[in-house]
Amino acid sequence: MSKSLYFEEQEENLQNQIIEPVNLIVNTAKFDLNSALIQIKDAAIEGNINPLEAYIKFNEIETLISGLKDEIKEITNKEAIKFKEQSYNGYLVGISERKTMDYSHIQKWNEAKELIKTIENAAKSTYNTTGGNDIVDTVTGEIIPSAKLKGCTTVLTLKKIK
Repeated sequence: MSKSLYFEEQEENLQNQIIEPVNLIVNTAKFDLNSALIQIKDAAIEGNINPLEAYIKFNEIETLISGLKDEIKEITNKEAIKFKEQSYNGYLVGISERKTMDYSHIQKWNEAKELIKTIENAAKSTYNTTGGNDIVDTVTGEIIPSAKLKGCTTVLTLKKIK
């Protein structure tokens, strides 16, 4: 077999690996995205695939879907106005505006925000030092209350390496 024929065959195999799954998705009306995602989750839990790989794929899918939703948001809002407070495909359609207020020009607000930040930092420092017990400032005699731990979450970060 010649080198060029070999490479053509390899390229065709690679294209088939890419095209066949896409055709399956597009041409099969029975394709169910929910089931496919649940199968990936189950495979990760059962140890059949690396859970980190599954998590990365889910993250990529989530980013893709978010971008796709953003692209159709404006036209979707226009369509939703037609169905406001009505049923559409089993969903009650609601649309409203959310306003964001800016208080940064109000001096009292800035002062209060700075005071809250100071209190939070002192309480957090007390918690980190004592594990949750209040302390007394030896200079002023002021009791510095500890923050209370509301919960603890593990945060996984993924940064694409270029």
